[in-house]
Amino acid sequence: MSGDYRVEWWDDALDDLAREWVESDDRARITLWATGVEEALAREPEKKGIEIAEGLRCLTFGAHRAYYRISPTKRLVEIVAVRRAR
Repeated sequence: MSGDYRVEWWDDALDDLAREWVESDDRARITLWATGVEEALAREPEKKGIEIAEGLRCLTFGAHRAYYRISPTKRLVEIVAVRRAR
């Protein structure tokens, strides 16, 4: 679809996600979280989350946050970090 964005994970964000998965008592929940974030950010990512710095947004989704950058010309979202929401 023309409105869709490609979602990619930086290596550091994948490391964050892997650490959360390994430490979790409910690994299926972490997997579902990652899938949900990708699906949410694939459509209108500029309307999701909040801008926390120029070019950096944060989406709180469940018990975790995804930090991401948007490249509208490339139709690309890059997830740069994952953290637990406090």
